[in-house]
Amino acid sequence: MSYTTKYNFVSSCKVLREEIQGCCQERTSMYDVSCDDFKRQYEPYIDYNNKYTCQQVMYILNSISSQAPSLYNDNRCKYLYYWIYQDLLQKNNNYDIALKWYRIFLNSYFEVDDDNHICNNYVHESKGIILKRSAKLIELYDTINNNDKPFNCDCAKICSELYTEYVKECDNNYDPDYCSELQNFKYIYEANIKSIVHIIFLNNSLLQLDHE
Repeated sequence: MSYTTKYNFVSSCKVLREEIQGCCQERTSMYDVSCDDFKRQYEPYIDYNNKYTCQQVMYILNSISSQAPSLYNDNRCKYLYYWIYQDLLQKNNNYDIALKWYRIFLNSYFEVDDDNHICNNYVHESKGIILKRSAKLIELYDTINNNDKPFNCDCAKICSELYTEYVKECDNNYDPDYCSELQNFKYIYEANIKSIVHIIFLNNSLLQLDHE
């Protein structure tokens, strides 16, 4: 059983990440000048391996702008925040700092292309909680997917710790979609745990047979 929620996209974000990572690998972007203007401001926050980070963000915003508003593009707006949190800030990831830079990037883009961009919805302070909750859910699914490696006990432990922390929000500022998506994650987690237990049981049985 799984619930339909406004956060359903979080379980399948691999393609969104690949889209961002695959663009703007050289200095040919129309946003080079505007990015140069404030690049020095965000460099202290990051492990700076990709000098075209700003251009990547602007490219995605432009790609979204070139299409009609849709749920898919709204989800791209939300994923972009997670990418800034996880990939741009890296070792210094912090939800509030990520939100600050997400809005700086948006405002810089809108200065160049002032239109009815769907991501403009997330400039407002009231939308910050949606971005943060989306990021937490994406982090859970990224963790359980384990970079396409087999689910193991170490991964299970991290997932359990993250879930235990994030589910606390369901006792306070209740968001039914967020809490239902956590339940969706829990179903997947429990199924993966059963698979680990089954493998351990089979391995132990084989070991016992070897010693008989």
